[in-house]
Amino acid sequence: MDSTNVFFFQKHCERQKESLRIRYKPSLFQHVGTHSSLAGKIQNLKDKDFGKQVLYIGHPNPPATIKTTLKAYQKYTFERAYNGEDYFWAFSPEQGDSMTIVFNEPLIVESYFFRSGNIEHPSDKLLDTIVEVLPEKVTYKTPVPVGEVYFSETFDHGSLDGWYLSKTKKGETDDEIAKYDGKWAVEPLKENAVSGDKGLLLKSRAKHHAIASMVKKPFVFDKDPLVVQYEVNFQDGIDCGGAYMKLLTASDDLNLEQFFDRTPYTIMFGPDKCGEDYKLHFIFRHKSPITGEFEEKHAKRPEVDLKKYYTDKKTHLYTLVLNPDNTFEIFIDQNSVSTGSLFEDMVPPVNPPKEIDDPNDSKPDDWDERPKIPDPDASKPDDWDENVPAKIEDLDAVKPEGWLDDEPEYISDPNAEKPVDW
Repeated sequence: MDSTNVFFFQKHCERQKESLRIRYKPSLFQHVGTHSSLAGKIQNLKDKDFGKQVLYIGHPNPPATIKTTLKAYQKYTFERAYNGEDYFWAFSPEQGDSMTIVFNEPLIVESYFFRSGNIEHPSDKLLDTIVEVLPEKVTYKTPVPVGEVYFSETFDHGSLDGWYLSKTKKGETDDEIAKYDGKWAVEPLKENAVSGDKGLLLKSRAKHHAIASMVKKPFVFDKDPLVVQYEVNFQDGIDCGGAYMKLLTASDDLNLEQFFDRTPYTIMFGPDKCGEDYKLHFIFRHKSPITGEFEEKHAKRPEVDLKKYYTDKKTHLYTLVLNPDNTFEIFIDQNSVSTGSLFEDMVPPVNPPKEIDDPNDSKPDDWDERPKIPDPDASKPDDWDENVPAKIEDLDAVKPEGWLDDEPEYISDPNAEKPVDW
């Protein structure tokens, strides 16, 4: 065995603390002192919490390459803890965080010791963790799709057979940068590669890339859900670009070697980033039954932090599910991040509101600007009493506490000024 992972799942900290017995420290002047109830029986006392806290115990570990997804605080790194130089202090772990140790030489792992805690709670324990001891070599087998599959590609065969590289230019762009001349390749991952597992790789920086392939047969939206999913790994990071896919609209004149940004598509799905704007697109083109024109319908932005999926250099699985009942759901790593109705939760909505503002509407020439007008047909009720005053006293009213009886009903505003045209 040559490596081990320790995974930390997100915990409910407050609930965990409720089950702990917390022993409070005495005050500063009670740490060290003397005490006696009888003369000649003076005892020297020292609180056991007084003095230097032992936060780590140095111990030898086998030579290894180590890494963690936990963010270290200041100098208290995982490396220093593993080398017995200091303790490891990290920010709060989240689900999926890990600590990885890859031994330089093969070892037989019989047991391991992992000590955790802090100054206030030195006996804290990490619960809900998984320890995986992985073999020196992982056997990889190309996955075989099951069920009714319209398209599947693993790239494990190592070639671009069946794929068409675009030979055209991007629309409305300067000729110098308009060409889709970015290079493609099929290679394994740069880090943590598994023998036999390969993927499609963009080889060129700051270049337009476009590649396409035909599905086995057109998909008809009827009784079955449509599932689109693929993996993405930004192993070198990304500044401005996308890793999204488009499901092109079927047509008799479709030429994949002329595929470019204006080629008609039905669905667009996948991650996209520029600067600090992190997106996960789901767009479909809808044809208006009235005008016959197509309009893009955008799903609302998922209410999750997308940045980590672009920066952690891990492989992530993106999934889009379209259901026959006209609902959709989006997953990242099999965790739902967005769901809604294709009719109501897209922008702009497929079904427009029943009433909309008419930008060309104007008031009639005989429009009466008065907010209230008398009703010529109104009449007083039969029991109308002309002698009742306009205001009557509330017999249940009570003066507020602190009411000033001698205060005038009206007081002048010291900041008031006469209008210019007074």
